[in-house]
Amino acid sequence: MAKSIEFVSAYAQEGKPVLPQIFSRQLRALRGYLDSEDAQGLTEYGAVLCFVSLLIALAFNFTNGSLGNAVLKSFSCITSQLNSMSSFAGSSS
Repeated sequence: MAKSIEFVSAYAQEGKPVLPQIFSRQLRALRGYLDSEDAQGLTEYGAVLCFVSLLIALAFNFTNGSLGNAVLKSFSCITSQLNSMSSFAGSSS
């Protein structure tokens, strides 16, 4: 589809008239592209991501920092466990 759009625009820039058949074919191609549902999934994922980030921001706002401390504590625990596993794997080999 993009090649035919570039062809028509390049053809029109040369000063030659664009034939109605070519124009109508391009218009149908554009309508087909706009009517396709390929971008619908991307839009839905974006909306879900926006909604989840809004919920997370509200959760951090309403818990007055207690949720932030809990997340920090859990990440610190995971980091220390990964470091101990790494040092154990390094000493065993």
